[in-house]
This record gives sequence, C-alpha cells and structure tokens, in this order.
Amino acid sequence: IVSDLKDVSRSYKEAKMALEVGKIFETEKYIVNYEKLGIGRLIYQLPLPLCRMFIKEVLHGLTMDDFDDETLATVNKFFENNLNVSETSRQLYIHRNTLVYRLDKLQKMTGLDLRNFDDAIIFKITLMVSKYMMYMDKMAYYRVASLIFRQNQDFDKKDRCSTDLFFAGKETACFPRRK
Repeated sequence: IVSDLKDVSRSYKEAKMALEVGKIFETEKYIVNYEKLGIGRLIYQLPLPLCRMFIKEVLHGLTMDDFDDETLATVNKFFENNLNVSETSRQLYIHRNTLVYRLDKLQKMTGLDLRNFDDAIIFKITLMVSKYMMYMDKMAYYRVASLIFRQNQDFDKKDRCSTDLFFAGKETACFPRRK
C-alpha cells in the first residue's frame, strides 16, 4: 500500500516482480508477498549465461535431468525439514539409512554433502537457478511460437510459410506458392 503518488511506480514494479518470481518459485501460492520473495528475487535478476555457468560448475557438467525424481523429492523434503535426517526419513516413510544412502549417492554425483550447511545452500541455489532457467527457456519458446503465429497471420493466403527451419536454429523461410 502506498501513501504517496511518487511511490506508485515502485509499488507497481514490486508487484510485477512478485508475480513473475511467484510464477517460478511459488507455484503453489496464489498470493505472493514481495518482501517474502527471498533469494528467488535475486536469482530472477541474474543473466542466463551466468546461470548456465553456475550450473555447469556446481554439477560438473550434469543437468537437473540427470537426477531421478526420487532423489529430487528426497532432497526437497530434506530441505523442508531443515536438513534433519530423522524427520525427513520419518516423513518419507523410509529407513534413516535409506535416506543416508540417497544423500551419499547425490554426494558421489555432485561432490556436495547436503548434511553440510554450505553444501546444502549451494545445492538449493542450484535447484532454484535450474528452475529459473527452465522457466525462462519455456517463456522464450512461447515468445518465438507467438511471433511465428503472428507472422503467419500476416501472410497472404497465397503464400506458404515453412516454420520448421526456425526450430533448427535458422531464420524462418517463406516461399511464394508456384503457379
């Protein structure tokens, strides 16, 4: 809530950022408070090349796709429980040693021991940066698809446009129909 007209612009920018960051990191929430965006707000402002470099360095060339769903679900539950092994294993209905085995497996893949706070922070940021990058890639795809759709709408019915070249990384090629 703003009390002065000069604060309206700032408030609008904060609300817009809260919506965007909320779409990425707070997908289960309908209302997102700007003050509670936390590290997601910082990640949202990072350039994508820097994000790619970070992921490559932390994961040693792996991507988040290289981790199975069970491992990621385990890690997320471990983070939800503040790195508490006993509580996490109880909530996942698995033996404590099974959880330790999964964490050890992740450590072998990444070199990060999530039971160590600093390593846990690095991996949490890696998860968030990966989520941000997937969102931005999806948005870029939708922008391209929308642009192609609009381009196709502008063509005369006599023209034929091939958009499959675009997705191969080349310019969109349009060829007039032969008579």
